[in-house]
Amino acid sequence: MDNFVHKLFTSLLIYYHAFYSMMFVFVFHVVKNKAIPNN
Repeated sequence: MDNFVHKLFTSLLIYYHAFYSMMFVFVFHVVKNKAIPNN
């Protein structure tokens, strides 16, 4: 049972990190596009 909880926690941590990274990249691109009016 402890191994299952450990796997679940690890998967949650990986998914959270991936989601946070994607949101950071998305916000970075939006800010970059707003900062450069030529594009």
